[in-house]
Amino acid sequence: MNLSLGLNIIVDLLFPRYCCSCGRLLRASEFRYLCDYCVSQICRITEPLCLSCGAPFHGYIADDGRICAKCRVNPPKFNRAISMWVFDGVARKIIHELKYKSGEYMLLDIERMVSQNKSFIELISSSVLVPVPIHWRRLFYRGYNQSELIAKMLCKITKNSTVRNLLIKKKHNRSQTELSSDNRVRNVAGSFALCKKIDLPKHVKIVIVDDVMTTGATVNECVKQFNEEGYYNLFVATLARD
Repeated sequence: MNLSLGLNIIVDLLFPRYCCSCGRLLRASEFRYLCDYCVSQICRITEPLCLSCGAPFHGYIADDGRICAKCRVNPPKFNRAISMWVFDGVARKIIHELKYKSGEYMLLDIERMVSQNKSFIELISSSVLVPVPIHWRRLFYRGYNQSELIAKMLCKITKNSTVRNLLIKKKHNRSQTELSSDNRVRNVAGSFALCKKIDLPKHVKIVIVDDVMTTGATVNECVKQFNEEGYYNLFVATLARD
């Protein structure tokens, strides 16, 4: 028997693991904190997608119709966005565990799932990964920025990527989850700023990293800061989208 496997079995006997989603005792599972059934229930975002915001389409899509109606009316400031999951069910529980319950341990299972998504890895490879910042008051209360944790995890499984904290959060806004689409835009307007010194060439590929994208108001505001300094090779990567 493999030594590490034997040690894991002993540890599991002494300290049983339970699925963070359904609470089942974990015995034989590919993941450390999720049972195979709950993993199978995650709604993964796959083709066909909007080539701009990454929203999934349903039904037949013509070759010239790969931009969703929302992006046609109000094109986002970034080049393209990609997300792994629909933000509901098990995916919602995973992200809430990571974000609100000191669930850094969930990154082990998230990393395994990301590593199986070729499209996601291709988009974030050979880039500068910039986590969406949180205000210092929220950072003090929570103890960490979940977007930064995600960015560092992504950097481990991509080629030639780095993580740079190039944005700061100037305002301590209300949570976006409490607001309507229109109010989300107003809520984050002027909330972010670039760090004073950015020693990056203008053509560099920059990927804004966050946990969830809903209306895109937050990431658009982040991208806007780079646009104003002449950076336009901007992309967005989130674990989920609502």
